[in-house]
Amino acid sequence: QGDRWILHAQKGWDGGDGYAQSLDFTQGLVGKAGSENRVVSLRDWFGTGIETAWEGRQKVDALLAGPLRRGSEVVGVFSVQDIPFLRFNSANLNLLTLLLDWADEAITKCLNFEELKLKSITDVVYNVYNEQYFNSRSAQEFARSKAHALPFSILLVSVEGMGALPIDQQVNVMLAVSRLLTESARNIDIVT
Repeated sequence: QGDRWILHAQKGWDGGDGYAQSLDFTQGLVGKAGSENRVVSLRDWFGTGIETAWEGRQKVDALLAGPLRRGSEVVGVFSVQDIPFLRFNSANLNLLTLLLDWADEAITKCLNFEELKLKSITDVVYNVYNEQYFNSRSAQEFARSKAHALPFSILLVSVEGMGALPIDQQVNVMLAVSRLLTESARNIDIVT
């Protein structure tokens, strides 16, 4: 996020373990892994001597860290805070690299899917939901309001005199109206 790494999720250790909730972009092993776009370990921080590296493990934010990517863009960093001494070896570093490569592919596929899904339900010219989405969503909302006895409302907007304008001006008016409605709508409202 900007020039910092923000901890969004953790697994296997308590929040009170003292791990930073945010780090500068180049701070510690997490920062080194993210900013250099590569898997790093204590050896990268303290040098090649495993004993020196292992003794210094309490002075850094991770034992192993590697970038989570979407293509070549780093979107996050995965880090390992604790591992038994005998498992701190090059084989596990290679395994982490392989797993992060798989994660990169999965992240890319998920984000591409989300983009395609969004494109399939939005009007690319006006940047609002399309008619197909409106029909589907309004039917769902109507059924929900009927089942739970909740109010249901639809606001229809008509711009008078649009037919008399040239096409490029019609598009500009519709862009302005769609932007105005989108900016005025609440998070729970749908503009289509």
